[in-house]
Amino acid sequence: MSMHRQSFWLLIFAALFVMIPFFISHTTDRSGSLLVAKEIMAPPFDKSIVYIYERSLEDAAGIVVNKQLSETDYARLPAALKDKDIKVGYGGPVDFPDRIFVLEEIEKPEGTKKGLYTIMGWDDAIRAKPDLLELIEKAQQREWERFKVVVGRASWGFQQLDEEVTEQRAWYVLPPDHNVIFQTNEKAEWEFLTAQEKAKINTQELRLGD
Repeated sequence: MSMHRQSFWLLIFAALFVMIPFFISHTTDRSGSLLVAKEIMAPPFDKSIVYIYERSLEDAAGIVVNKQLSETDYARLPAALKDKDIKVGYGGPVDFPDRIFVLEEIEKPEGTKKGLYTIMGWDDAIRAKPDLLELIEKAQQREWERFKVVVGRASWGFQQLDEEVTEQRAWYVLPPDHNVIFQTNEKAEWEFLTAQEKAKINTQELRLGD
């Protein structure tokens, strides 16, 4: 390798060494957060509540937790899910309607609303738990809020989510809440959280005005 080429690659590596910490410091890790769409949000995320399960330097991913599938889309599900009458929601426009995802609450400390959650594609989830269908069916029958099955997911490109939150101000960002993630009323929880956040902002503005 020539000296010029060596120098070129050394400059590239040096630039990356400097820039990566910059990008990391300017990219907020919102994994584990709930996003609540503000009224300005357009479809398909209007009146949506999204649980963010992955955040990296390149992108962010989550699932919508408060919207159900249409009857037409439910009819397209695999027979194994329909035969057991598994509740399935709309997870977002990415990979819809081809991929199914499973959110599982793996821990919920007593007396708290904050749980720990994993999200896997259906095939991976079945490999990890061969009796997954039976576990979900049993949880539904006993009204244990432990699993949420959705079709599709939400995804954002590099710094796209940060721009939507901080510049466009299109989302409220809240900590995870078991009751919100497993709620079944599409609009009621969104309306409650939106009103709650508006009230907080009004209170803060009144304090600043004093």
